[in-house]
Amino acid sequence: MATLSPDGSLPTVGDLVEAGTQLLVFAERGDDDAPAWYHRAYDWFQETGFTYKSVEDFDCEPNRGAVTNPLFLVNHWVTASPPDPSIARKANDAETLRRRIERCVADRDLIPNVVAVDFATTGDVVTVASELNADAR
Repeated sequence: MATLSPDGSLPTVGDLVEAGTQLLVFAERGDDDAPAWYHRAYDWFQETGFTYKSVEDFDCEPNRGAVTNPLFLVNHWVTASPPDPSIARKANDAETLRRRIERCVADRDLIPNVVAVDFATTGDVVTVASELNADAR
């Protein structure tokens, strides 16, 4: 498991692979007596909101985590209970997802490291993520 240092630079995936590190752990809440590899997510991540009534409500406004944190999490789902695959299909549409990510990059000047969605295999999430990863190389 990787142990990150607030005073050091973040490792690349290549660094982690070369070191034989197979796991990077972030917890929404952490304990003061937790092991060093058990990172408090919002000491590292900045994120968007996570409560949206519709796809049209998506924004890129800061939520948890300091805007100076090095990692960026985009929460991309419509709040419904229970989660609804038909709503996820609209949210996870390639054009909707690309537009949101592009807006967040422009608004926050940071490329998302994580895009959290409902029903990842519904819509175009995998395709868009693959395209964005290819563009980042």
